[in-house]
Amino acid sequence: MVLGFRVTFPLLGGIFQMLIIVLFALLVDYGDHAVSPHRRIGEAKNQTQENHKVNDVAIYYPMFMDIHVLVFMAFGFLLSFLKRFSYGGVAFTFFGGALAAQWGILMTGIFNELIWGHPHIELSIKSLTSADVSAVVMLIAYCGSIGYCSHVQLIVISFFAPIFFAVNEMVVFKLLQASDSGGSMFVHAFGCYYGLAFCRMLYRKETTESSKVEASYTSDVFALLGSILLWCYWPSFNSVFGAPDYVTQHRTVINTYLGLAASAVVVYLTSAALDRNARITLAHIQNATLAGGVAVGTGSSMMMTPWGALLVGSIGGAISTFGFKYVSPIMTRVFKTNDVAGIHNLHGMPGLLGGIAGAIIASQAEPEMYGYEGLYNVFGARAPAFNTTEYYELKARGVNFSPGEGRTAKRQALFQLAALGCSMGISVFGGVLTGLVARMKIFMPPKKHQLYDDADYFEIPEGKDAYYTLEHVETTLDSLQVRVEQPKKEEQEQLMKDK
Repeated sequence: MVLGFRVTFPLLGGIFQMLIIVLFALLVDYGDHAVSPHRRIGEAKNQTQENHKVNDVAIYYPMFMDIHVLVFMAFGFLLSFLKRFSYGGVAFTFFGGALAAQWGILMTGIFNELIWGHPHIELSIKSLTSADVSAVVMLIAYCGSIGYCSHVQLIVISFFAPIFFAVNEMVVFKLLQASDSGGSMFVHAFGCYYGLAFCRMLYRKETTESSKVEASYTSDVFALLGSILLWCYWPSFNSVFGAPDYVTQHRTVINTYLGLAASAVVVYLTSAALDRNARITLAHIQNATLAGGVAVGTGSSMMMTPWGALLVGSIGGAISTFGFKYVSPIMTRVFKTNDVAGIHNLHGMPGLLGGIAGAIIASQAEPEMYGYEGLYNVFGARAPAFNTTEYYELKARGVNFSPGEGRTAKRQALFQLAALGCSMGISVFGGVLTGLVARMKIFMPPKKHQLYDDADYFEIPEGKDAYYTLEHVETTLDSLQVRVEQPKKEEQEQLMKDK
């Protein structure tokens, strides 16, 4: 097994990274705001840049950094909850996220730029932010199988997840022209059901019976720290692409803030109410407090009203807590989806709630509430079609908008629901296919003693402060037993073949 990891992991990861470098060389170039004006619009080389429009790095970089911290720091800490897989929770999140972000730039560029006539994939601060969103989707999917998905299998999911995510993104925004600024549908619901389908394909009975699926006091504290960081930075995640429509972006921040605050309070109350001794379960606080940000995601850019944001966030927090208590055991027993991190409770059910809530709010959206420009910035397809009477009337009144399809509010709501259905369908198909590939022996599925354990993946410091001494001895003995039994098993198989 050690020799297999030593060869397969560097080889497969190296090939993947080289493929990314080659495709970047062939398909990717800097965007307009990352090159000199003379190259962008043919001006003289000595032309100053003072009179050109504001570079969008000034607009997006602060929120981009919020999301960057959310993905590569907060997410990792949240996944450090397993007491014997804390290294893996943080370090594999870092590795998988970095890999998926690079690949996500390519896949999003191919399906949302190249096939729509762009000469090359343009790199900008917005595309880097989109890359982090691709990494988030992959990490949500990985969360479900954390501890029983090896680092070699992580490369597989880092390859496939951004592909299916980019396809779904194209369907949701290019074809259906749905509105989903906070990603309830195309990020959270998609990532969750992709991950659950992946979990189902990797299901083994011993993954549900391991005694290592436990937290320690220290690992839970670090996971809670990650959750609080996610909670603080979540408004940036939902609102980053609202710019340069700052009215919509401002509204998105407010709605997300209110949804998160309400869900945090409701989770504490619900967790205590569900326990016989009225004690609060820390896993609920680590996860379900974030459900409000997921639930308000689709509607956060819409006029959902402040009390509506509080209501949706409260419902999201409540159903997430109920999910951890009652739904997760049913999912494992009936559907054989061993959802270790509870992604169905944090991303799945609140994501569905957010998609449905967004459709309801969209069905009531009218120019009297948003103004014409505000309405068309949120729902591009609601704008009048080109060469229609309404189009010319609004242009004559000085309304700034791009032509749409002239959809009614009710029709837009139906497209919102269609986007939710497509996200579900594409995610399940992609997760099943990825799982079928990842469970092949060449991708090194973990042995029984390696489940939820850092020992075979990382150099573990000696001493009980870093890793429980008795448990380390048990892991070592399990590993030695496997190495002794494996040759015997192979000899028996060879004898059977000879006979």
